[in-house]
Amino acid sequence: MIDMLANERDAGRLRDANVSLKLSALGQKIDEAFCLDNLRQLLEAARPRDVFIRLDMEGSDLTESTLRIFEQVYPDYPDHVGPVLQAYLKRTARDIARMCELKARVRLCKGAYKEPPEIAYQDMPTIRARFIEYMQRLLLEGRYPGIATHDDVLIEATKRFAAEHQIGSERFEFQMLYGIRPETQRALVRQGYRMRVYVLRDRVAALLLPATARAQGERLVRGEEPVPPLSYRTRSRCPGRTTLPCRPFMCRSSGTERP
Repeated sequence: MIDMLANERDAGRLRDANVSLKLSALGQKIDEAFCLDNLRQLLEAARPRDVFIRLDMEGSDLTESTLRIFEQVYPDYPDHVGPVLQAYLKRTARDIARMCELKARVRLCKGAYKEPPEIAYQDMPTIRARFIEYMQRLLLEGRYPGIATHDDVLIEATKRFAAEHQIGSERFEFQMLYGIRPETQRALVRQGYRMRVYVLRDRVAALLLPATARAQGERLVRGEEPVPPLSYRTRSRCPGRTTLPCRPFMCRSSGTERP
């Protein structure tokens, strides 16, 4: 999968691609050392092809383990691995500080798992306030953060803060999920911002050969049925972004569209 993504990028059929995966799919709940070994093997394959691996965050029972594993591999792969941090967790302020200290690439999201009030904020105004606080620190002190939100309040707060502090659009990117607010995604790109679209593997409808990839993607944009499967290479409905099947573990890939 890593080679196929890299080949697509090198051939000019997409500008950038990441693989996002959950460490539980690499054996995290079975044995942390086993998971760490699997992750190192993956990063050994990703580094020479310059493919970035995003470590997705799950429930709070795995937060500490995920960050512990990340810190074990980060010194050897600082340009090819980064974690996700969830704004609604009360521990995230110190995790943001730590990632800024390490200069690690962070994806910031609100958080989607149901967590108890002892460890997570429950009301949206507070979650938004924490998100904005962490976004501001990442833009000022972090390293190319991913601002992952579909929330207009947070999108506008990010744009406003970046403009006020003369933070160029090349220093961060917005991130959204495939199929959610596609017009907003395109509008941000037109405004000069970078946009990464996350494509879930099992939602991709088309399997294609490189020569037909763009045409297939445009069929999906128009709402037309995809051509019957031709190979294991798949493309999202947004031209210029590619996602590929991944075995033996589940993952999702994403592409960045730049102005």
